[in-house]
Amino acid sequence: MAFPRIVPEKGRRTCRGVTPVSLHYDHISTVLFVQDLREKRVQPMFDDRDRDEHVLALRDEGRSFSAISLLVGLDGPGEANSAFNRALRCRPVSEQAWLRSREMSRLEAMALQVRGRDDLSVEEVVRRLRGLKHQRKALTVA
Repeated sequence: MAFPRIVPEKGRRTCRGVTPVSLHYDHISTVLFVQDLREKRVQPMFDDRDRDEHVLALRDEGRSFSAISLLVGLDGPGEANSAFNRALRCRPVSEQAWLRSREMSRLEAMALQVRGRDDLSVEEVVRRLRGLKHQRKALTVA
């Protein structure tokens, strides 16, 4: 299931003092939007439910939680992960199962990548795998 792309109405301000070039989530507009947020220290305005849904849509597009936290103005990747899980739990049970399986696949792929990296120390590999284990656990809690 694909989520619709979020595009502001023409000429409408989407953030306090920031009118991004485009909110189509291609690489260039994302970089410009994030640079505007950093330079002007502006937080996008979302209500909690909308923000959580936005996080879910961005994650479904394959964005990292770090990138998502920058895009929607959250404090960090952990907060983006929590928003993702809240939005997931608001979905119908059948859709939850489908989204969980997709996220589990992503987490398994990341774990394989971490285990295969020779440039990381053993401690760093263990730390990253522990983080992935925490994400899996949060994902499966009803």
